[in-house]
Amino acid sequence: MRPEPLRRGSATLVAVIALLAAAPTLAQSLEDRFIAVVAAEGCKITETAAKVILPRHGITMDETEPLVDDMIKRGVAEFDGKTLTLSDRICTPKPSDRKLGPREVLLRDAIRKTGCAMTENQAEAILPGLGMEMEEAEDIADLWIERGMASFENDKLVLKPELCRAGRKKPKGKEKTETPPPTQTDAEAVLLRAFRENGCRMTEKDAERALPGLGIEMRVADDILEGWARRKLAWLEGEYAVIAPGLCGAHNLDKDDFEGRLEALVAVIKLNGCRMTESEAEKALPAAGFDKAEVGKMVERLVAEGRTRQERSSLELIGGGC
Repeated sequence: MRPEPLRRGSATLVAVIALLAAAPTLAQSLEDRFIAVVAAEGCKITETAAKVILPRHGITMDETEPLVDDMIKRGVAEFDGKTLTLSDRICTPKPSDRKLGPREVLLRDAIRKTGCAMTENQAEAILPGLGMEMEEAEDIADLWIERGMASFENDKLVLKPELCRAGRKKPKGKEKTETPPPTQTDAEAVLLRAFRENGCRMTEKDAERALPGLGIEMRVADDILEGWARRKLAWLEGEYAVIAPGLCGAHNLDKDDFEGRLEALVAVIKLNGCRMTESEAEKALPAAGFDKAEVGKMVERLVAEGRTRQERSSLELIGGGC
């Protein structure tokens, strides 16, 4: 974009001279910063990687376009339509541990909470509440896929085990190969149990009576509920705060309401990333109000209806937002 012509009286002569004198220095500074970023990538960077990595260093794609064009004209860079390669005349590869940037960590942690796999529908429901637009998430996902850190399978972005486990403390003893279940804070777990014991709905007065005895301050409960609400996992019905079926499970349903409990089971599995391993089910489903016998019948029904499939020791939902 060409700068607008200076209008008479818009700046003093001294200011104009100062700007003109500073311009080469600023341009060189941007080039130096850009080269340093690319050097850490081995003096090569794809457009996919640039979209994610450059903003970490305060460099936008828009401001690098004219810079890259100039570097290509000067013969110190080449672009093959996908990858920009800098000449060894200006770039020396530097070792890089390729740590995730803060925005990548934010997305990774969100996907961990849905079982290290996330559908587009889940992303659209969860990410805006975390301050991340879908376009940014897609750029990061493209980079992870390009680098073999994730894959796109059955309409879901699936993290590779090394990315899913990154930053976690290694468990003692034999390492498990299963996908880690969604994580909850202790306060979330206690608040969820309180809701479930109260039929999955609670007034403010109910909360004021019950929560202090459980060690949860109202302020903390409000923050958790706000987070659930952003993810469409809780809402208000009159004076009641109500949690979604995926959180509630079968706690507000009669034992003989098979159809209702079946759909509640589907909601719980969907919230778990649309799949659940046997070990996850053994822990999560009793807590959600289901017993083993009824779960077996429900799974048979879901398989017969083509709504789920069983793979080794896991159950995966098909369709319906999964």
